Amino acid sequence: MTLSPKTRSYIRAAVDYGGLAVFLIAYLIGRDLVQATWWLVVGSAAALVLGFAVERRVAPMPLIAGGAALLFGTLTLVFHDPRFIKVKPTIMNLLFGLVLLGGLAAIRLAPGAEGLRRAVYTSALTAGHISTPTPPAVLTGGRS
Repeated sequence: MTLSPKTRSYIRAAVDYGGLAVFLIAYLIGRDLVQATWWLVVGSAAALVLGFAVERRVAPMPLIAGGAALLFGTLTLVFHDPRFIKVKPTIMNLLFGLVLLGGLAAIRLAPGAEGLRRAVYTSALTAGHISTPTPPAVLTGGRS
């Protein structure tokens, strides 16, 4: 199935935010966190299935976020304890932070990683994420 870029962006938004949108609507209507969690689990699963059906692939970030929503949502529903769904963002941010720190450590500690550091810096600089008046000084660690 060939989709226009506009339709593809709508599908991508539905996959990325579908479960969260359903959860928010259910919570605003019922004001019950455990009941809204049912809708989060269903919405996350439906969004992942929609993404797979339309794009024939599952994007990694919605898969991780949807998997976490399914895991913590199921724990909330099984134990009738809203603390599980409340702690999900903290645990997910902690895991993402550890992955980022691990990647940083791998780049800094790997032997011969100078070329990789330069490539990462150059790609960030050309993408507009970093602006600096003297990139060569930064690349060389302050040495001329």
